[in-house]
Amino acid sequence: MSDDAEVIRAKRFELVDDDGKVRAALIALTDGSPGLLFRDANGNPQVMLSLLPDGSPGLGLRDRAGTQRVWVGISSDGSPAITLSSPDGKPRAAFGTQPDGSPGLTLYDDQGRQRLTLACWGADGSPGLSLYGANEMLRAALGTHPDGSPELMLLDANAKPLFSAP
Repeated sequence: MSDDAEVIRAKRFELVDDDGKVRAALIALTDGSPGLLFRDANGNPQVMLSLLPDGSPGLGLRDRAGTQRVWVGISSDGSPAITLSSPDGKPRAAFGTQPDGSPGLTLYDDQGRQRLTLACWGADGSPGLSLYGANEMLRAALGTHPDGSPELMLLDANAKPLFSAP
């Protein structure tokens, strides 16, 4: 028996229900990367598990309207992340780690603009809180240095220091 007799090759495999509706599909995406798509009883995509061309895995979860609301993935540098989105698909919260393992949480406004970041940086895990204006410019920062000393900084709309302590 040849090896070819044991291999089934296709660009798409579909799993259908008793009514013939496609409920899941294993597909080759347009960029050639693989994806596994699950659909609800109405045929709406709800879950997509994919592998990007750079080898990064991702999982997208959609609401009943078809909007991706949750994304979980690992970037090409190995950093994991979770993004939660609003009903219109704009990011509202993201949690992840940097390549060195430093954790961070970012919150976004209703337009998907970064407004707050809370993170622990570097090998010592120094905490920091950054607040951003509607233009995503840094307006305030509070944190500690590796020696434990605190720092507070307030900036104007052009990111020029207004106040700094100590």
